[in-house]
Order: sequence, then C-alpha cells, then structure tokens
Amino acid sequence: MNLKVLFILHEGFEEIEAVVPWDILHRAHVDVLTASLSDNTQVMGVHQIQVTANCLFSSLQSYDDFHGIIIPGGHGIFNVLDRTDLHQCLQQFNRDSKWIAAICAAPLLLKRAGILPENFTAHISIKNDLPRLRAEPVVVDHHFITANGPGAAFEFAFEMVGALLSKDLALSIKKFMSCEESVP
Repeated sequence: MNLKVLFILHEGFEEIEAVVPWDILHRAHVDVLTASLSDNTQVMGVHQIQVTANCLFSSLQSYDDFHGIIIPGGHGIFNVLDRTDLHQCLQQFNRDSKWIAAICAAPLLLKRAGILPENFTAHISIKNDLPRLRAEPVVVDHHFITANGPGAAFEFAFEMVGALLSKDLALSIKKFMSCEESVP
C-alpha cells in the first residue's frame, strides 16, 4: 500500500518542523505532497530558507488519496488561522479519521477549525490561547499528533511514521539515523 501525506507549507513556516518530518517520511517510503498556501510554489520559511512546494493548496481537487496531513508552525501560522479552505480540509481529514499532525503554534489552527483534540501539546508561547496544552514534547490522541516545537521535530516525525506504518519501522529508522547497530 502506497501511503501519501499532505504537507502544508505557509509563508513563515518553521523550517526544522517541516524538513525533519518531510525527510523522515521519505526515508519510510511515504509519498509526501507539499502544498503551498500562497499563490506560488516558492515558500519562504521564518529563517529565510526558501523551499519549493509540489503544488498550490488551492489546486487540490480532493483529499481522498491522503492518509494524513502535517502542518508546521512558525510565525506564519498566525496569517493562515482564518483560512476557511484549510479549515474545511482539516475537518474532512477529521471526519475520515485520517492522521492530523500539527507542531508548535499549528495546533491553534486545529482550534480554529473546531477539531482540537482533548489531549494536545503546542509551543509554550501560545499557552494563553491553548491553556490545556500538555507539557510533553509530543502528544498522540486518537488520530492527532501534536508537538511543542522545533526541538520535538524528530520525535514528532517518528510518531507519524509509527502511526502510518509501524513503531518498529520508526525505531529502525531512528536507530539507523543515530548510527546504532540495528539497520533497517
């Protein structure tokens, strides 16, 4: 089965929160389609690292082929919190019980879309907006994975691989990346 994940890129995304999960999902042989929320495929991160998305989010006709969605945080998330097209996308993923992963400030988007899970984490800087956030680096609740920021990017990505494929594969990739004895 060929797994496919939709990866949302917005202007001002946190680069580590995007590149680390993107890379680890590729290592797990998951197809990652990056979609730009801007009007072109060139997307600038918060630290001025530019990446090229595969497509424009507005050009997507359906989300049926995707098994999950990932949204990185970064200051740019505050500029897309009210995008109803993105809310509708997230609500469809939720209705279909597909994996929804949000890191750093991106859980605010889940709140705005009306799908914030019971248990979640997020960056401490948005605690006033999300007072129930947990102090853990990564929290899994049903089909939601949330993480608290750039420092949790690896654990966040390994949780996504574990959720989509298997915990054993996630551990194997982690060991390989750490240059440990067990190689996938």
